[in-house]
Amino acid sequence: MEVLLIREEEIRHRDETGGWRNWRRRGWATRERLLLEVLSSHVLSSPADAAAFLPAGLPRPFTTGELATASGQPMWLSQKMAYCLREMGVLTVVGKRGRSMLFERSDA
Repeated sequence: MEVLLIREEEIRHRDETGGWRNWRRRGWATRERLLLEVLSSHVLSSPADAAAFLPAGLPRPFTTGELATASGQPMWLSQKMAYCLREMGVLTVVGKRGRSMLFERSDA
């Protein structure tokens, strides 16, 4: 699988119909998304290739909040990353801390 890091422009318009799809964006709907630039490309041929995206220095075990802090990414992106890595078998859930799942690398 090839993963691209891109820059895009999102064009939004005010949706006055009051549709249910836009309630999170307070009435704004995405009209179009334009590809501006491909910044980099990464080929993932095995789950171990995807594990390389985990930042060094993560505590053992870690939460998605700690993953977001360590990687400098937003929480929603670290949650998606943890989900994908868990489905690939790179991460396993080892417990919970409060409402947060605790993850560890499966190969560790």
